[in-house]
Amino acid sequence: MKTKLHLLFIATLLSLGLGAQNAATIDNQPTEVVANSTYDFIITYTKDPAITEARIQVKFNTPAWGPAGVTYGNTTVTADSGTISLSVPVPGDVADDYILELQLMEMSWAGLTQDYYYGTDVVTTLGTSDLETNLSNLSVYPNPFSDSFSYQFESNTSQSVDVELFTITGQKIKDIKNATISNNRGTVNTENLSKGMYLVRISSGDIQETKRLIKN
Repeated sequence: MKTKLHLLFIATLLSLGLGAQNAATIDNQPTEVVANSTYDFIITYTKDPAITEARIQVKFNTPAWGPAGVTYGNTTVTADSGTISLSVPVPGDVADDYILELQLMEMSWAGLTQDYYYGTDVVTTLGTSDLETNLSNLSVYPNPFSDSFSYQFESNTSQSVDVELFTITGQKIKDIKNATISNNRGTVNTENLSKGMYLVRISSGDIQETKRLIKN
């Protein structure tokens, strides 16, 4: 009897330990999004290594949790951890305080983690609250690029930004902290990158913007 109880206790601890490895967060929760548009969510996740594949899903829910106006997007991940970009269509119904539901699930749709983000407004056009959370008029050029690309924006922030470069599947491949810029301009060397599509995220404090790029 003592041996059976001991084995049961170990099995319970192992189960709890594996479950604790599953987590997902939205890194760029919007305050406002435009109806009938698409929003690119940046999501950081960790999953149990024993799970070979998992699903990540983001859903817009109305405050009343009704079926009207609900939209979602999902993707499959195989790496045990990483950062991905997930494009999700925005509902056509204009309403205040949509609830964002983030789920990490097994391929059978069994839930692993579930989190909610509150306070996203769906509007017809972006207002001042959106401008406060994005780098104004950010441009990245040339696009397509070859050995390097440059970025420029309008902002009253300090003369340094963070630049992160991701593969289209969300793997972070370059992370430049406190990049030195001049007149809100900077350049990133990409000589060692393979041809393909990438995501660049440029941020300064709570202000950030993400763009898609192609290397040819």
